[in-house]
This record gives sequence, structure tokens and C-alpha cells, in this order.
Amino acid sequence: MEERFWSKVKKTDYCWIWTASELGKGYGSFSIPRSIRKKGEGHSIKAHRVSWTIHFGKIPKGLCVLHKCDNRKCVNPSHLFLGTVADNNKDMWEKGRGVIPTKLSTALVAII
Repeated sequence: MEERFWSKVKKTDYCWIWTASELGKGYGSFSIPRSIRKKGEGHSIKAHRVSWTIHFGKIPKGLCVLHKCDNRKCVNPSHLFLGTVADNNKDMWEKGRGVIPTKLSTALVAII
């Protein structure tokens, strides 16, 4: 499986770019063969999460794999770090990537 994963990566001097399919919003998608999927597991996973698992092991429950480089297709393990959803949101706003919603949802009103 690792060999198949790395065959879809183009290493540059900085980012390692996922060149195969996308899962949505620009994130790379890696298909998990049915024969090794766990019960209830989807058929694909974000490529940067696969890279994290290959290099560092299992992703603790409740944590996300975030990008230092902000390149959603990057799978370079030195560009990845673990964090919560709150950490991801904070990182997004600190880097100026946040979008102020034009309409307040019930959830946003509760937060405010």
C-alpha cells in the first residue's frame, strides 16, 4: 500500500504534492482497498492523513492533521502537525485564511 501511495506523490524542494484524485476542497484522496478496510471505514482517506500515519503512526482520536505550509495537496511529513479543530481554526485565522460569514447561523450565535 505504501508503494502505491508514494507513486502518487511528486516531491519538490519544499512540498511533496499529491498528484492523484481529490477528496474535495483541494485535499488529496487515497483509496483504501476493501480487503484491508476496517468495518465502518470509508473507501478513501485524505492523503496527508495517510502520510502522517506512515511516518508517525496512528492519529489520536479527536485530532486533525494540519498543514504548516497551507498546501492542501502537500503530504510532506515535516509540514504536518496534529491539532484539534479549534487549533485548525486558530491557525486559519492567524494566517489570514478565515472568511467572515455573511449570515449568522444558530451555532455561531451560540458561540458569540
